[in-house]
Order: sequence, then C-alpha cells, then structure tokens
Amino acid sequence: MVASVDTSHDAFVRARGVVIGFAVAAIVLALVLGFAISWSLVGAVSAMDTSLAQIASGDFIFEIHPVRAVTVGGKVLTFDVDIPAQDAIHTWTDPHPVAKQDERVRVTYAKSTDTLVFSDMVGRDENYIRVSGAVSDVRTTVTGEALPSFTLTSSEVGHPLRAYCLPGTSAARQLQRLATSTVSAVILRNIDLTEALKGQYVINVLAIDLQAA
Repeated sequence: MVASVDTSHDAFVRARGVVIGFAVAAIVLALVLGFAISWSLVGAVSAMDTSLAQIASGDFIFEIHPVRAVTVGGKVLTFDVDIPAQDAIHTWTDPHPVAKQDERVRVTYAKSTDTLVFSDMVGRDENYIRVSGAVSDVRTTVTGEALPSFTLTSSEVGHPLRAYCLPGTSAARQLQRLATSTVSAVILRNIDLTEALKGQYVINVLAIDLQAA
C-alpha cells in the first residue's frame, strides 16, 4: 500500500510539473506575442505620427502616377479624365492662392532611392481647378507628339496659361467645337516630372472640361 501511495504521489508530481510547464510556456508565448503585436502597433502609430508631422510642416514624400496615356504597338492610347465631385474642384485662390504655393514649393531628387521630395507645400496641392477666361491661340490640328492646346488668359490667374488636351478625349472634342472665346474650364494641374528630376517645380495644365462662359 505504501508503494502504491508513493507511485500515485510521483505520478501527481509529474503531472503537476507538466501542467506547470505548459502554463509557463503559455505565459511566455502570450508575452512574446503581446510584445510583437504591441510593437507593431507602436511602430505603425509612430510612423503615422512622423508622416502627419511632415504634412503639418509642409514636407512630403509621395508617389506620383501620371498615367494619362499608354503606347501600345507604337500607337498612343489616351484616357479620358472624368470631372471629379464638385467639392474636389478648387479655384485659383481658394482654399489658398495656388500661385504663391507654386513659388514656394521646392523639389529635390534622391537618386539613390529614386525618390522625389517636395517641401514647403501648404497641406496639399490642389489638382483640379475651375477657372474662367479668354481662349486664344487654339491649335487643334497637330502632328507628331504635339498635343491639341490653347492659351487661357484669366484675371484669376494673373498670367496666361498654356493648356493641353489629350487627343481623343472629351476636352479635345470640346476644344475643336468651341464657338466662343470665353470659357469656364476645369483643368488638372500636373507636376512636370522631367523638370522635377532637375530640381525644378513646374506645373503643366491639362484641360478636362471646357464650357462656354
């Protein structure tokens, strides 16, 4: 009977050791997983905080996807750019003067990371602009790589703008049928990447919609 009690006690001790071992392993695993998850969250929040601080100070790093046309089999295929929602269309002076921002913005190119860095922007760049003015020097018949274009003179802007239309788009057809010299236009401001790579902040203007004013 004594031997049986000893055997039962030994079995109990071994079982208790196994249970304690599993419990310790579970606690360690939980701590490791908790640390990993919390660290990933802390890292994400820290990165977000850094990005927000950069935006608040006017320093951004962002990707640009200027796909408006592609070349397939040697032929250029263009894409129509739809007119955005009204709240996404700004003016040349609202929410802030675009001309002053253009003068202030600086761009640098980091060749080692193939990254363009834009600084001194006020929150964000207004891409879609509605502007009214007089149209002149209209060119709808073009050859080679030239694009249909026109000069838009507006008191809102303060200097003439050379605006372009992609062939085959609604804007190009509107320009060809234009029967008035005064228009209300929705334009898309595009950063000239060729100039940006040289350290110059230059904006090209792409006409999206042209309506008689």
